[in-house]
Amino acid sequence: MPHEFARCPRSVSEVDRWKATEFRSFLLYTGPVTLGGILPRNVYDHFMLLSVGITLLISPKYCQVYNDYAHSLLVSFVQLASSLYGDDFIVYNVHGLVHLADDVKRYRSLDCFSSFPFENELKNLKQLARKAGNPLAQCVRRLTEQRRFSSSKCSKKMGSAHCVQPTVEHNSGPVPDGFEVGVVQYRKLNFGNFTVNVKRSPSDCCVSINNLGPVIIVNVLSQSNTLYVVCRQFKNLTDVFVYPLPSSRIGIFKATRLSEQLSVFAVSDVLSKRLCFPVSDTDTARCHYNIFPVVHTY
Repeated sequence: MPHEFARCPRSVSEVDRWKATEFRSFLLYTGPVTLGGILPRNVYDHFMLLSVGITLLISPKYCQVYNDYAHSLLVSFVQLASSLYGDDFIVYNVHGLVHLADDVKRYRSLDCFSSFPFENELKNLKQLARKAGNPLAQCVRRLTEQRRFSSSKCSKKMGSAHCVQPTVEHNSGPVPDGFEVGVVQYRKLNFGNFTVNVKRSPSDCCVSINNLGPVIIVNVLSQSNTLYVVCRQFKNLTDVFVYPLPSSRIGIFKATRLSEQLSVFAVSDVLSKRLCFPVSDTDTARCHYNIFPVVHTY
């Protein structure tokens, strides 16, 4: 799994101990691949209504363009759920799915009004209370102190989040023709909201390139104060699933045959991180990649 995923997938035998981020990863990324061929077709298609609907609404790229379509998918998911799982399945949280698209119209993508940031902050609030008495007053005092003395520090931090920073120099290549002189090579590239690490291939070096699609970054170059990424493209890109829509329409691909030819792009052409994991094809004994855009890195 890419560096941006705090938790690696666990077996469904441990589902009663899964955290919310694990359910999110299963719904958006691993579930559409692993459940195919295991669940009955009607159950799998029902799951895909939810998976694709949430993927569209959580993506800053698609949440407005496909808003009405995502709404229709979630409405169909709720309507079909009772026939598969019984009327008791339609609890308040399930019914709430039919209103998500309207909320996205008002507040933008789902991550813009997610509860995850609030839950993550609870740990920090707990650390502000040094003793048992008056915890609220303690938190207020500590937060006031932090705001008073760290305003300039926060400004620098916010400014640097939009700068692409290369780290970890090396000299092991590959370097394409035309970049042999005056070039510095790096292993890591920090975009602020995601990191590329060419040493962890393909889990941490698959990205989307503007007007091209998914590629594997094999090196990072700096020449004349300009940053470039050296990439290999996939020769064949097909759909991972076709229901409720062809997956390629939302940037999800089954990729085979990584090209040996090197391509060079400016860092500004990198759009987002991709989740790229290998899958063995039992029929052909070959390996292909399932590639999903990591939606919170757009």
